Amino acid sequence: MANSKKYYVGIDIGGTFIKGGVVTEKGEIIYSNKIKTEVEKGNDKIVENINTLINMLLEKSNTNKQNVIGVGIGVPGTIDSEKGIVVCAHNLKFYNFEIVDKLKVLSKLEVKIENDANLALIGETMFGAAKGCSEVVMITLGTGVGGGAIVKGKLLEGNKSAGAEFGHSVLVVDGNQCSCGRKGCFEAYSSATALINKTKELMEQNKNSKMWEVGSIKNVDGETVFKYVKTDKTAQQVLNWYLKYLACGVVNYANVFRPQIFVVGGGIANQGEVIIKPLNDYMKKDLFASGMSPDVKVVAATLGNNAGVLGSVGLYKGLR
Repeated sequence: MANSKKYYVGIDIGGTFIKGGVVTEKGEIIYSNKIKTEVEKGNDKIVENINTLINMLLEKSNTNKQNVIGVGIGVPGTIDSEKGIVVCAHNLKFYNFEIVDKLKVLSKLEVKIENDANLALIGETMFGAAKGCSEVVMITLGTGVGGGAIVKGKLLEGNKSAGAEFGHSVLVVDGNQCSCGRKGCFEAYSSATALINKTKELMEQNKNSKMWEVGSIKNVDGETVFKYVKTDKTAQQVLNWYLKYLACGVVNYANVFRPQIFVVGGGIANQGEVIIKPLNDYMKKDLFASGMSPDVKVVAATLGNNAGVLGSVGLYKGLR
């Protein structure tokens, strides 16, 4: 590997594993690997594990530290990017944790942090589904609903990096309970968790559903509906319910930001056109001034689990 090149280290912290990779400015992942997070051993141990992973990545990729521009870290929680603090990340038990300063001391490298959904958005904007666009909205559909927006080529963070919590706008007043404490949030209707809960609810109401072939209600997961949607009316009802609320939120944010492209990520987006085509149909039907103002195309994310690692480049290339 030529020493004249410059590299970035992307880190994605999860509750079970910390994933990372050495990345070029063109979005090539030279080497990637992961290490256990070990949340139960405390905050400082997690930082030690991140540093261990960084050293492993650099060694295995034959990259010298002097050729690394910086480390970018995606954290699943509320962060203050300017101060380098994780304000709150429940799953990691980070509370006002000065992760950047601690990792700088250990790694002897420049370090920046960002919310993990925002980092995935940056990755997709630089190297993935939204490459070449300056106006982008992205949502990630997983256990919750994450999201973010690129406006005029810059990440929209809000005051102290606490904005763009797309999952917690209310779709239904006094609706389904959300984990945030409010009722009726977008997340409570459009996350993978919401889809699973609705699947179980309608299965209990219809004991003849083919979805019972999974055995127990405990075996229902985010893919169950999609496996049976072509042959089972109950599965079709669940998916129609889910798409109605998902599309409502997507169109809402498209109306607010009017992006060039709307990216849908997370595990559910892997279902492809089963999800994407109906969302585009809703978009054409419900978008404000449709046909007179710029269209908004909905697409699936393309970078998968690498989006956050690749997004680390953007923290040093002016997208934030």
